[in-house]
Amino acid sequence: RHTRYWRDWSSDVCSSDLVLLGMSDFGYNILKNAYSNKYIEKLPLSVNINIFNKGSKDKNYYKELLGFDKSNFVCLIIGSNTETSNRKAFKQNINAFIKLYKKKKNCRLYLHTDVNGTINLLKILKKEKINKSIYKYCDNKIRDSNSFSTLDIANIYRGCDVLLNASKSEGFGIPILEAQACGCSVVTTDFSNMPEITCNGITTKYALKEYWKKGEDAYWVVPSENNIYNALNEIYNWTDEYREKLKED
Repeated sequence: RHTRYWRDWSSDVCSSDLVLLGMSDFGYNILKNAYSNKYIEKLPLSVNINIFNKGSKDKNYYKELLGFDKSNFVCLIIGSNTETSNRKAFKQNINAFIKLYKKKKNCRLYLHTDVNGTINLLKILKKEKINKSIYKYCDNKIRDSNSFSTLDIANIYRGCDVLLNASKSEGFGIPILEAQACGCSVVTTDFSNMPEITCNGITTKYALKEYWKKGEDAYWVVPSENNIYNALNEIYNWTDEYREKLKED
C-alpha cells in the first residue's frame, strides 16, 4: 500500500530464499522495483462466485430483506472501524452520502460496521441532522456471531446500489470485488490496487498524500469528499441500461 518498502525488514527479505508474492499489479510492481534480484509471483485477487453473485432474485427483493423500499438508492459502507488511522475514511464517505441525500431524498445508507467504533459514525449523521429512518446498521452481536454467514454478506451487497469504498488504501480490496460480483457498483480511490479492480464503478482522485513517517517515502492518501460525492451522484444518474451493461461486463 506504500510507494516504498519498510526498511526495517528489507534486509531480511534480500538475504532469504523467500518467494515474494504480489496480490495485485500494484503490489507486484512495487516488489519488482524494490527487489529486482528476487523471484516474485503475482496472484490475482478473486472471490468465490458460487457465493458472491447477483443471486436468483431481482435487486428489489434484496432491498426489502434489508428493510428498504424498492425506490430507495441504497449506499453501503462496510469494513472494520477499529483502526486509529481511519484507513477506511469513514467521515469522507459518509459526508459524501449526506451531500447526495440532501439533494436526492430517496437515498439511504446501510452501515455494516461498528457504528460506535474508533470513528463514531452515528455522531456524524446526528450532527448533520440525518433522521434515523434514513440509515440502518447491523447490531454488533448479530454481525459478529457465528450465525452471520458469507451468504448474508452477499445478500447485503445484492440489496445495495453502491459500495462506498473510497479509502486511504487497500491491502486486498476484497469487498470491492465481492460487491461488484453481486451487482453492486463501487466508488473507490485512485491509489494502491483499487483502480485495477474497479470495473462496475468509479475511481476517484484523492485529495492529498498522508506520509507515515517524516523522512520516509511511504504514504497512503486522503480521499476527496467532493470527488466521492461527484462519483456517487454520477452513479445515481446512470440509466438502467448502462447499469445492467456494467454488471454483465
